[in-house]
Amino acid sequence: MAGWRLLDYFNLITSANIISYGYQFLFVSAHEELSDQIIEGQLDYTLIRPVNSYLYYALKRLDFPPLINFWLSIFVEIYIQIQYGFLGVSTYILYVVSVFGGIFFVFLINQIIVTLSFWINNLSALNGVPEYLMDASNRPYQIYPKIFQIFFMWIIPSLSATNLPVLLMKGGVKASWMLENILILIVLSLFSYVEWNLGLKHYVSAN
Repeated sequence: MAGWRLLDYFNLITSANIISYGYQFLFVSAHEELSDQIIEGQLDYTLIRPVNSYLYYALKRLDFPPLINFWLSIFVEIYIQIQYGFLGVSTYILYVVSVFGGIFFVFLINQIIVTLSFWINNLSALNGVPEYLMDASNRPYQIYPKIFQIFFMWIIPSLSATNLPVLLMKGGVKASWMLENILILIVLSLFSYVEWNLGLKHYVSAN
C-alpha cells in the first residue's frame, strides 16, 4: 500500500510504540499532576527554589511500568531491523535521533496543553488530544489527503514523528527533511517555554 511493505507497517507500529512508551516513562507522571497543581496553586515550593521550574516539572518524576513495554518494543524493533538487513551506521544513528525527536514532540504537545491550565480551569476536553493525534499518526502518511499531510508533517508534525523513523529504513528521507523537523521542534520548544513563563504570571498561590 502506497509503496509500503508489511514489514514497513510493522516497523511503523513498533516505532510509534517506542515513542509512546518512551514519553510515558519520562514525562507522563509529571504531566498528570502538573495541571492539578497549577489549578490548585501548589507550585510554590518549586517556584521559590533556585532551579528552572520548566525543566524541574518536565523531569521531576519517572513512570516505570511503561518501561516494560518500552524495552519489549525495542526488542521487536531490533528483530524488524534485522529483517531489513544492514543499512549502515549512519542510518541507525538517525533512526535513534528521530525516535528521540518523536518522544520530545509528544512531550512538547502535552506540555503546551497542560500549561493552558494557567488560563483554563477544566482541560478534560483537551487532555486527550495528543493521544488521539498520535493514534491517528500510526499509519503511512501517504494515505491522508495532501492538505492533512502538509499540516501534520510540517506544522504539527505528528506524522513526521511516527513516519520519519520508518522512512529512514526505507531510504526515503532527505537531509533537508531532518533539518526541517529539528527546526519545528526548536520552534515548539520556544513556544512551550514562553507559554510557561507567561503562565507563571497568571499563577495564583493557594497560600
